[in-house]
Amino acid sequence: MKTVAVCSSRGAPGVTTTCLLLAAQLQASVLLEADLCGGVLAVRYGLGREPGLVTLAAAHPHDPDGWLDHAQDAGGVPVLVGPDSAEAAQSLWRSAGGRLTAIIQEAEGMAVVDCGRLWGRTQILDDADVVLVVTRPSAEEIVSTSHAIGSLHRTKPSSIVVALVGDGPYRASDVQEAVDCPVLCHLPEDRPAAQHLRDGGASRRSLTRTRLVRAVAGLGEALAPIVTSVPEKVSVR
Repeated sequence: MKTVAVCSSRGAPGVTTTCLLLAAQLQASVLLEADLCGGVLAVRYGLGREPGLVTLAAAHPHDPDGWLDHAQDAGGVPVLVGPDSAEAAQSLWRSAGGRLTAIIQEAEGMAVVDCGRLWGRTQILDDADVVLVVTRPSAEEIVSTSHAIGSLHRTKPSSIVVALVGDGPYRASDVQEAVDCPVLCHLPEDRPAAQHLRDGGASRRSLTRTRLVRAVAGLGEALAPIVTSVPEKVSVR
């Protein structure tokens, strides 16, 4: 799979909401929880803690489509749920991060990876084809995002892009100049749609006419050529 890792540098600009809608837009995609603070999708959508990343790491399938046995449905999106506690999530990625990353890389399709707030690093983030940093156009978030992107650039060569969320005093061109990375879109602050998703609502059919979904569809169109232009990685398990 090609991987798009989505994260923020601080605050709560809607990383999980963006991931859900992006995975619903991108063809043949799966949403993978890699938030070191713990996942939320199992609770939000009434799913089991298993199957998910824990069972996938234990099974270590050799079939490229073996991950399908460990996915669940979250509002029409296939998801690989992660542990819901920070301690368990950090332990999983510390002990099995390389194995999980290799399994995902060898599969077909695309993975949207919810990395949450960028305060820790996982193997799948470091090996991502594209990192999408979600931020608000406010001074404190722009400064924090600039530092986070600088750290990413020092350790990984893949593409790093930015999505803005909500209103603020800075335009996309201002942010792009400040963080020295392309700003692909400006997502609206669509509170009813975001709340619907936080309450476990469907991620596609009931939201297709909202401004947020239309904006994320544009984000998906902008991301697709960037992701496909990244050379295939050869993973060794």
